[in-house]
Amino acid sequence: MKRKQEPQLHYGDGKTWLRGSMIGQGTFGCVYLATLKKPNSRYSYLPPTMAVKSAEVSVSASLQKEIEVLYNLQGCHHVVNCFAEEITSGEHGEMIYNLLLEYASGGTLADLIEKSDGCGLPEFVVRRYVRSMIQQY
Repeated sequence: MKRKQEPQLHYGDGKTWLRGSMIGQGTFGCVYLATLKKPNSRYSYLPPTMAVKSAEVSVSASLQKEIEVLYNLQGCHHVVNCFAEEITSGEHGEMIYNLLLEYASGGTLADLIEKSDGCGLPEFVVRRYVRSMIQQY
């Protein structure tokens, strides 16, 4: 079996992007819309608009595990890309762990399930998502 190449992780400096409004909140953190302060070639791996998932470092273990899952699924067209991880200071001096993610305006798979009014997703939709993930291997 061919071993996947380890992804190259870019560690940001916390000064390249500007946190915008909160667009979601979950068990493991909050998600914000973010924009680059000064798009240039040094940060060409970052898009001008992205989502930043954040949590205090002291409670970020699940978020740090999420990055491993995202890298294992890299290249899957139905899973967002993760561009970087970094630690920044919050408003009150607390340390914040951030994942810089591809912004997907269509919402999450959980949103899609919630919109199904308790009926769940049709089997053909579930198969499509599962197939897209396992085809990567």
